[in-house]
Formats: sequence, structure tokens, C-alpha cells
Amino acid sequence: PTATLLPLEPAPLPGPDDADLLFLHVGASGSMLHGVVRGLSAYLGVRSVALDLGGAALTTDLLRDEGGRPYPLVIVDARSVLDAGSQVAPEVLATLRTEVAAGGTHLLLAKVDGGVDAEALAYLTDGAIVGVAAAEEHPARWRLSDAAPEVWRELSGETIDGAPATVRDGALVLGEGSAATVLVYGADAAGLEHPVAASAPVGSGAVTVDAGAFGDHVATLSLGLLYYRAEHFTDVTPLLAVMRYALGEEAWHNDRNYANLTIDDPALVEPFQSLSYPGLLAEMQAHDYHTTIAYVPANWSTSERAVSDLFRVHPDRFSLAVHGNNHDGYEFYHYAEDGPDDEHRARPLEEQRANIAQALERMDQHRRATGVAYDPVMVFPYGVCPEQTLVSLKEHNYLATVNGNATPLDASSPDRWDFGMYPASLDYAGFPLLQRRHPGDYPLVEPDLARFLLDLFIDKPALFYSHTYELFEDRIGAFDVVADRLNALPGGVEWRSLGDILRNLYLEKTDDNGETSVMAFTNDTTIVNRGDATRAYHIRRVEVQNVPIARVTVNGFAFPYRVEDGLLRVDVIIPAGESARLRIEYGAPVA
Repeated sequence: PTATLLPLEPAPLPGPDDADLLFLHVGASGSMLHGVVRGLSAYLGVRSVALDLGGAALTTDLLRDEGGRPYPLVIVDARSVLDAGSQVAPEVLATLRTEVAAGGTHLLLAKVDGGVDAEALAYLTDGAIVGVAAAEEHPARWRLSDAAPEVWRELSGETIDGAPATVRDGALVLGEGSAATVLVYGADAAGLEHPVAASAPVGSGAVTVDAGAFGDHVATLSLGLLYYRAEHFTDVTPLLAVMRYALGEEAWHNDRNYANLTIDDPALVEPFQSLSYPGLLAEMQAHDYHTTIAYVPANWSTSERAVSDLFRVHPDRFSLAVHGNNHDGYEFYHYAEDGPDDEHRARPLEEQRANIAQALERMDQHRRATGVAYDPVMVFPYGVCPEQTLVSLKEHNYLATVNGNATPLDASSPDRWDFGMYPASLDYAGFPLLQRRHPGDYPLVEPDLARFLLDLFIDKPALFYSHTYELFEDRIGAFDVVADRLNALPGGVEWRSLGDILRNLYLEKTDDNGETSVMAFTNDTTIVNRGDATRAYHIRRVEVQNVPIARVTVNGFAFPYRVEDGLLRVDVIIPAGESARLRIEYGAPVA
């Protein structure tokens, strides 16, 4: 093999991972909140256990995991445990407070309302939060504190606007001289603010109180709807944010923020409609962003030398992805059914398969003729394809497809609570599908970035797209305001090509034994050990075995793997500061 990275050794199979989260409740009254906590735990990749305080005395041992370590996070169903009429003994609260102060546990009192025992609340928070009042009216907006960037990260200081919620938040009452840091403020139509969630230090630990809304609708909505719809913001998002913060590296995460602007359709000619390539390059260099051209393969022979040279010399600013093949309408439409009023003609599966293969052939011809590299990422013209076409993309080893649609043509969302919350979906044909978004109404005076920030907060890339006649109609620097805003976020963003983003798109978490679990999404992923010690990495990726696997390599060398329970698994030892490039090649098996 022609490997440029170190050959690596296989790691032993992963061992068991202890629980990281304890949920405390009394009786069945905590069942809906318990279901949400279980769902969020699964989404974050941690194991949770529950304890009914109505049937057990709380001892220090019960606040420790299987290895005898304090749980990093204990969540209390406040409406059953801390209700003024609760039968929970005072000794329980004393044990909890001691474990927080001495053991460093983060205690989250979830969904506190006006029925809370104010004395118990003040005791657990060391007097920082002493009660919960009813808000005067439904919140018109929420403001996220910029005093807790460790919790809110990309959302720090942001305002969430939306339709009024159907269930009111509570308003926390802070103690005199409170040491609490407010995490979320609710605001009425007049702008009057009140604390909805706040955190207070208690000894070596912390106690967070969440008085956000939590109505019956929570049981009927997916996590994606609860997260992305503004009217539901305080139902689940503060809970999710505190869980991610308290669990730290033990939850799925990626510490790098990626962003990309894709412009659909342009040929590499100067100018192309309202797009000037030298002009755009100057704007990208001044405002630090990257543009991918979703390039129509049929145009492969039309590229001008001067424009091609810009792409070759500035791969940090310009890149190419694949935009269909001929761009002759909705070329990856239904297989046998024309659109209404003949809007689009049917496109048989075999025609689509031929277009997918020819697109790569033409992009290779373009690369040989111009020296401009491209990423095998399909951006479908007009809209995404039917699900079976994704199998052909997988057969031809495309990295992913990136579109405005979250599901294939005519496909429904899977019945999975956390669908749409990971960086890519592999729910359809086992092929990665990523969603991109328009930056807002044109001209971009006030770009709508709320959903992009929500994407970044859960470790999705911020994927913008537009057309020349939309974005650059007024001026070539129209996107500068968006780039400036994202570059000013806590931690900033890395503007990269779609291919670079996809090859670095994975989530990781540290297990209790010091090893690392990895969730990969594409067939070509580079995992980096940024720590200071050699570690075992246990990589998994969805594999539905609808296309033969030709071979699996790590750093260019054939490597052992296994497929079990719908996942392809690779276990590898990565030295400190080194990388493992995992490639899964599909097609006819290698002899």
C-alpha cells in the first residue's frame, strides 16, 4: 500500500462502560420526564440508571457508579421529589447536598414549578435560589446568558424568538446576594425578564435549577421538533445543554465547528452571471470563509484556465462538489411517475444509476484537464432523490449527499426520537445524508442564523447554500455579514470544503476505562488522537450490507473489522498526536 500515515495496531475489543447519570424520582409521577432523560442519555451515548426514592433510602453508595466513582450528573424530578407535599425524608436532601459539595457531582433539579418546597430548594442551592414564582405571561423570547459559555457555547448571548409557548415557564426567585449564574432569561412582550434556569456553586460541585415549561406535548413530539421549534425551547434544550456540560467528554461530542458556503450551478467561467471568482476570492480572504461550487459535470469541458487556476492555487477558499450530471431538470425524480401538470418527468432508476456513474467520469475528465480536484459529494439539482438511488451513490463510493431536504423523495422520517439530531443521517440505505440551509431572505441585511447556531451547538456543521442570482445579485460581498457573525462565535468556526468536513465528521466520547468510542458517518473518516497518551479507539458506523464491502483500510493498510447488529466496527490503537484514516471501499470484493 502507498500509505502516508503510520501503520496502526488493532485494539482489543471494548469493555463495559459504567453508568454516568442517576435519575431520582418518586413513584410514577416522574415517568414522562424519566422518558425524556432516558432518550437524551441514549442520544448523548451515556447509560443512565433510575432510583425511586419512594421505595429506597438514599445512601452515598447509591450515588456512586459501578466503579465506586461519584456520578458526574444526578437529575432530580423536582415535581415528585421536591414538591411541598413530598414524603421524601430530610436525610435524602442532606445526602444529596453532601455528595454535591464533597464529591463534585452536578445536581440538576429538573422542571421545578410553583409547587416546590422553597425551603428544600434554598437548602440544596446554598441559598442561591429560594423559590419559583409564576411568570406573568407566556414568554415572547428567551435570552441565553453570555456568562456561561461553558454551557451555551455557540448559543452564548443569543436570543431565541418564536411563537409563545403553550405552557408557561416558572420564574426563579434568587436569594439575596445570590451566587447563581442565570442560564436562561424569559422575556415578556414588554421586554421584562425573569430567570428560567440558573446554576449555583455548592462546594466542589454545582446545582442547576430548571423551571422551563414541560407540558403533555413533550411526550408526543420528537427531540428534533422540541429542539428546533422556538416555541418549545425551554421544554428540553436547557436540560440537554446542562447534561452535555456536566457529562463533558463522556458524552458524544466534537470540539471543532465546521462551516461551508455552497453555490449551486456555476461553470468555471469569468464572470458567471453575477459571480466574479476573483471578486469572491478577495471577499473570502478578507472575511475568512470557504465556498464550494456545486459543479454540473456536463460542463466539464467549458472551464476557463484563469478560473481553474484560482481553484488550484487556493484550495483553502475554493472547492468543487458534484451537482447532478446534466442538470436537465429534476434529474433524480420519481422512477415511474411524472410530476403534477408534467412539472417534472419520471426518471427511471437505471437512468439515475447511469447519471451517477457518468457524473464521476466527467468530474475525473475535468480534473485531468484542469488540475482541479473535486470531492465525491452529491448535491442533487432541484431536490433529493428516492431512497434506492442512494444505494447507487454508496456503490460508487460517494462520501455523502448534501441537500435542503432531510429525507429522500417521498420517504417519511423514521420512528426514532432523536432523528435529525446527529451530524448526518444514515437511516436511508445506510448512506449519509446531510441537510443544508438558506442563510435567509435576500438581500442579507439581517441573516437568519438561528438554525445554523442550533446546528453548531449539537456538533453539526453549518452548511449554507444559495445561487448566484440570489446571493450575489446586489454585491459580491453579500455573504460577508454571515461569515463575520460565525467567526465571532465562542471558539470560532473552521470554513472548509464539503469533502474536508465530511472526512472529519465524527463524534467521540471517553469511556470510564480511558478508551474512546467513535461514531463515524462517512466511508472515509480521519480520527485524530489529540490527547497526550496512546489510546484505544472503538469506531462504529452504520452498515446495512446492501452493497458488498470490497475492503477496509486504516492509513492505507488492510485492517480487521466486523459487522454486527447493523454496525461496522473497527478497534484501533492510536498513539498521541497521530491519526487513523478509516476507509470503507464498496464494490466488487478485492481478490
